Amino acid sequence: MTFFESDKEVRTPMKNQALVAKSLTIARGDTELCSQVSFTISSGQILHIQGPNGIGKTTLLMMLAGLIPLSDKTQLMWGSSTPKDWSVLYIGHLVGLNSGLSVRENLNFLQSLNLDFCADLDAALNAVGLSGYEDVTFAQLSSGQKRRVSLARLWLSDDADRLWLLDEPFTALDTLMAKRLSERLIEHTKNGGRVILTSHQPLSIPIDILNLKKYALQHDDVDSDAEWASEC
Repeated sequence: MTFFESDKEVRTPMKNQALVAKSLTIARGDTELCSQVSFTISSGQILHIQGPNGIGKTTLLMMLAGLIPLSDKTQLMWGSSTPKDWSVLYIGHLVGLNSGLSVRENLNFLQSLNLDFCADLDAALNAVGLSGYEDVTFAQLSSGQKRRVSLARLWLSDDADRLWLLDEPFTALDTLMAKRLSERLIEHTKNGGRVILTSHQPLSIPIDILNLKKYALQHDDVDSDAEWASEC
């Protein structure tokens, strides 16, 4: 079981630079799903990736996080920097935390990996409505509570330049927590951050849309993104 998903420790200042993607090919193994995908995201933007299951939404996020190699023809730049130099926080659809550790132990581990995470873990847990659950074993939590622990990283993240890549972050959240998450995303972008996310739920926050259906190649045997993500 993967303990954590992806937190890159980079400090290149990019607040005033645009992230530009040109001619992206999204592929699962040898199967190309989308081609010539192009978009730009600037400081303060939230980009909502849309499209039917299996079209490559999760795969695209994993490419941007550096977890899947880019094709040779792809142009993907943030200012003058390539993906290996970006500051990225990727939170996948799978929570990616250790079921045998407590809530605090899981988040302490993630803090130890990430120099840009602030030290106020108690404030982060309070923000996601989990005060009092610090010493509860992760396996004992409900699905919604597990999602909240995973999302607590967004309140620990203290890097305004960081690109947040979030795969279905609103899954299993109640109305109140969905509202808190929306407010946190807006706060991050107001501080100059960028967010790229997928969501099957309608969003009530200012967003730009990238619909991968526009770039899709036709395949009859494409599995879902969730299944692909679980294999990585």
